[in-house]
Amino acid sequence: VRGCADDDGHVHVFIGECPPVGARPLEALRPALQAVADLCRTLGPEQTRRIVGSDAALLAVAVPEFATLPGASGVVASELQGLEARRRLWESITRTFRALAEDRPVILVLDDLQWADELTLSWIEYLLQTSTFDETPLLIIGRYRTDECEGTLERLVAARGTKAMALGRLETSDVERMVEDMLALRVQPHLFSAHLARHSEGNP
Repeated sequence: VRGCADDDGHVHVFIGECPPVGARPLEALRPALQAVADLCRTLGPEQTRRIVGSDAALLAVAVPEFATLPGASGVVASELQGLEARRRLWESITRTFRALAEDRPVILVLDDLQWADELTLSWIEYLLQTSTFDETPLLIIGRYRTDECEGTLERLVAARGTKAMALGRLETSDVERMVEDMLALRVQPHLFSAHLARHSEGNP
């Protein structure tokens, strides 16, 4: 992560989560895209044209605010049907993050990818197949459960340009420190932490 930062230590960091049920298309990317839309509104029309331009129309399918940004252009699509329409959306998302990375590096953290919708996983796969990360300061950190890795996610993990890192289960002492920090406790919660570690099997 430190290696992604620019010379001044600045970096864009976006975090998205994949819910186990009820996920909309591009659910994991929506917080990042919403943050980009908010940033564009703050920066003004000139920077909006640079970052999203006519891609705002397609991005508005996921985040409607893109359609109302000063400096945005294009015709808003009501829905995405067919591979070509999806490819256009993938291209728009990719160009947007690339343009944003011209200002400072971008780190995209996506949690629980084992529950990600197919459109999100397909975009990552498209990105790996078409992008040169040596030229674009963009880092994607995807977290997933290894025992639920299958289909498109399994292909992504094995794809060129990715690096897998296995994280072991937390020890009781690790869980205890986590509980202390989260609850701001002065007294170590030994019994509760042991109970939590036992029932979560080190994955609270």
